[in-house]
Amino acid sequence: MTVTPPLPRELQLEVTGACNLACRMCLVRYRPKLGRRQGAMCFHTFKALVDDLPELERITLQGLGEPLLAPDLFRMIEYASNREIRMGFNTNGTFLTRKAARRLVLAGLDWLHVSLDGASATTYEGIRDGSDFERVAENVVGLVETMRELEAARPTICLVFVAMRRNLRELPDLVSLAAEWGVPSVWVQNLSHSFSDTDPAGSYRAIREFAASEALWAGPDGWSERMFASARTRAQRLGVDLRLPRLEEPVSTRGEGAPGCH
Repeated sequence: MTVTPPLPRELQLEVTGACNLACRMCLVRYRPKLGRRQGAMCFHTFKALVDDLPELERITLQGLGEPLLAPDLFRMIEYASNREIRMGFNTNGTFLTRKAARRLVLAGLDWLHVSLDGASATTYEGIRDGSDFERVAENVVGLVETMRELEAARPTICLVFVAMRRNLRELPDLVSLAAEWGVPSVWVQNLSHSFSDTDPAGSYRAIREFAASEALWAGPDGWSERMFASARTRAQRLGVDLRLPRLEEPVSTRGEGAPGCH
């Protein structure tokens, strides 16, 4: 007897592999740059995937690239939203202008996570090479204000903080910024890959060495726990939903799953 498995209800699609930044913990920094058109999924491919999956409920528009660089992004969101499919993605926030924010809200985006790995320009820009802390801060505030103007409940907004030894001391202050900007949630994650399964002298040497020196699981000494506790206390006082990771090497670093930086 032939058994036909059910069609998926959820997809993760990389709508673009292109990115404008060169983050130190991301593979994009260590590979040849992709052009905006060269690295993009076209709307017709997206539509064909959606149309072939009638039970689809949720799509994450995410890979290694910056989704706001995808030329057909807004058209994709509008199409899937009309099918009552929930959609969202992570963004580095540099292209999240008020015009883009308004289009995302009106298109029906369900959630949006903005990567912000520091509460100061020096720390943040030292990690997300090519970014601008003040611009991203202005863009996040602009999104919140745009949603208020449109009386919109969606997308739900979250700041995502990739915790490293160089930035963890700023986590409590990032929680304060979230409260100040009107962002309800801060999600903290570990570096997603150690690259310990690669050749130490090979093409991944630089990112492997970065992870070894920056990952919180690389040197548990009580300091990380204290910083998490301080951030948790701050979040409780300010009414911010704070999600913290376990201080251990993620499963994906043991050969299960693809690395990512968002």
